[in-house]
Amino acid sequence: ISASHFIQLNGGLRVVDQWVQYSKSTTYMDEDRYKPRADIMDAVWSGCYTGAFEDCIQAIKRAEKDGRNNNKAIALTMKAFVGYSLTTLYGDIPYTQAGQGTEGLVAVPYDNQLAVFNACLADLDNAISIMDPNDPHISSDNLAGYDLIYGGDMTRWKMFANGLKIRIYLKMTTGGINKTTEINNIIASGDVFSSSSDDAALHFLTAPSTNSNPIYLWVNPLSDRRDDFRMSDAIVNYMMGSSTDTYNPADLRLTIYADTAEAGGGYVGGQNGTTGGQAENSMLGSNFYNPTSPYYFMS
Repeated sequence: ISASHFIQLNGGLRVVDQWVQYSKSTTYMDEDRYKPRADIMDAVWSGCYTGAFEDCIQAIKRAEKDGRNNNKAIALTMKAFVGYSLTTLYGDIPYTQAGQGTEGLVAVPYDNQLAVFNACLADLDNAISIMDPNDPHISSDNLAGYDLIYGGDMTRWKMFANGLKIRIYLKMTTGGINKTTEINNIIASGDVFSSSSDDAALHFLTAPSTNSNPIYLWVNPLSDRRDDFRMSDAIVNYMMGSSTDTYNPADLRLTIYADTAEAGGGYVGGQNGTTGGQAENSMLGSNFYNPTSPYYFMS
């Protein structure tokens, strides 16, 4: 939940969505005008590294102490996901020696990105090797009850881990290290996503709460921040295409991405870098107002 919060809200809605002109800000214009505030930019790092990443390390240690291999495998997989996300965003990060503060290692050395990729792959290989869908602890410990991604289904956790490996190999291949053979071997194994039911998605709690979808908490109709963002005219105009009817875009995905404007109706975007537009421009789609809308780690 911590990782999804900081990546989806601070990294996505409040920064990147405006830079790629999916949305626009109406009031706080710093990021929309390419003047990012330090606290916003630091939020993803601090939230993911000192929060989610550290949680994974502690979960691994606890699982090892309790002899719960599947719990350890899940924590290793999520550690690799967070580590991959952070090194993709920031480059060199502390990874291989992180989480040893209680052992006295406080000033943790940074690893270069290739070292992080290889360490993530090693963690994923370790995770896959110890996953056991027939482990009786899945039932006795009620893993299905507290695994909000796959409900204790270790077969699909293996697919997710393999998907992460493919994603890392693709990054390495793009960087000049050919991993085509490794990618093809994973695909040939059959232990990969085959339908949307395999998606690695965090399913939030049913009732609105602090553990609801973080974008819902920000833009739902009862939030005092609901008017902070509207749709950008860049994406709205592109998806409207040749249609002259503002209610019927050429690309019907716009009907999911956005709601019709409060004033005047239709799908209308606003210009990035300009204030206002709360009534005249379309709000984010109502799917974002659903507290249980999932966060997709991989689909």
